[in-house]
Order: sequence, then structure tokens, then C-alpha cells
Amino acid sequence: HYIQKFEQDPFWGGTRQIGGHQEIFVCEIDVDGSNFREVCKIVDEDFERGWNHTPISTSSAGDYIVISKEDWTKGEHYTEMFIMKRDGTGLKNLGEGSYPDLSPDGKKIVYQKPNQGLWIKNIDGSGDRQIVSEGSYPAWAPSINKIAFAGEQLYVVDTNGTILNALGTWKGIPDWTSSDTSKIIGYIPGKGNGLIITIETGAVDTLFIKTGDGAGFKWSPDGSRVIGHDENGWYISYLNGTNKWYLKP
Repeated sequence: HYIQKFEQDPFWGGTRQIGGHQEIFVCEIDVDGSNFREVCKIVDEDFERGWNHTPISTSSAGDYIVISKEDWTKGEHYTEMFIMKRDGTGLKNLGEGSYPDLSPDGKKIVYQKPNQGLWIKNIDGSGDRQIVSEGSYPAWAPSINKIAFAGEQLYVVDTNGTILNALGTWKGIPDWTSSDTSKIIGYIPGKGNGLIITIETGAVDTLFIKTGDGAGFKWSPDGSRVIGHDENGWYISYLNGTNKWYLKP
């Protein structure tokens, strides 16, 4: 959240902004909306004209959480990644990159490097290597060494970047559920309708729930719920759109 500061404008009347203060927290909440808690504060600073930090993504596996955010103090649309333990300790900057996703064992991340495709590195920042020269929005399958990502279509590759599946003309931001790693979820750009795609056959089931373009869905581990985004904010619902509630502190 942020607080803006204003003062009376002596020349034009009214008020003018003279700065403010911004804080960003990483938080967790149970799927039913209970047990909201702050895990870690990652931004706590004053600003002069406008806030400098914008959260981009979060991912978690095992004992760790990784996030990415924009930091305009370091350059236009400069995006960096952080990792921390679930108890909020051990916060570490993993360098430039966006949309990091943890491996099933919580030891590596796959992420998007600006204009350089997709990369994998260890959670301590070592072992950085490129796996795909072009691509975005990587999603590591929760129980197998496969990675889905968006390009001209949706792709599935192994951890060396070998293409295992190319899923037609479907686009959007992919995600997996650990209950059935033969399928991924995406959405139809321009419409926002959710899609569940069977990887081997390309068969598609359309979900009549929507998410905003550029937001995508996150699929729950048991495959029963999704996190999506609409004009009212981020929400959780069942796949059929029932039991919908919004993620608000």
C-alpha cells in the first residue's frame, strides 16, 4: 500500500503532491479466506513523485517463496526477483528477471530474462543457464521436470529446453495442477475465458470463467480451484465459477 502526501499550492490554489510512502508485503492466506498473514515486507520507502515498485508475480514450493517486482529506481521497467522462506526469513535478491517459478523440489527456479528467453538457476543464484531463447511466463510442473511457457503458442519443454509438446495456436499464461500433470490451464487472449488443455492430444475444455488479459490463471494443487483477475480484483473460485471471493486484506 502507499500513502500520498500533499501541500497547498501557493500559486495555483488547491493541493499538489509532494511525495509519499510505499510498503509492499508478501502475504499468505488459506484458500477459504482465513488465516491471512504477512510473511515479509519487501518495500518500505518514501517517494517524491510516485511509487517506484510494482509487484509482478509470486510462486511457492516447499519451504520457499519467490517473487518478482518492478523497481523504477533502477531503470524503466527494471524487474528483479527475490526469494525467502515461508516464515519470512532469509530474504535474498536473485537479480534481474521476472515470473520466477520454483522447481518441484524447491531447489531451482525457471524465470524470464529480459529479451533473452527463459533461464534456470539455483535458489542461491548460482548455475544460471538458458534453456529457451524466446518465451515468457514459465510454469514448472509441480511433480515432474517439465516446463510450460508462452510463445507463438503454448509449449512444454524439458529442463534442457527440448520441446516436448507444441499446443496449437493457444496462447496466454499457462499453469499446472499437481493432481493431473497431463493438463495445463491457459486462457483465450482478448476474451479471458479459461482453457484446460490435455497436453498429449491437444483436446480443450473451455471454462466459462474469465480473467483479465495479461493476468492468467493460477491452478490449485488439487485441481478444483483457480485464482483469476477481473475488474474487481484478484479472486478465488471453483472451476465452474462458484464460491467466488476476492483477495483483499
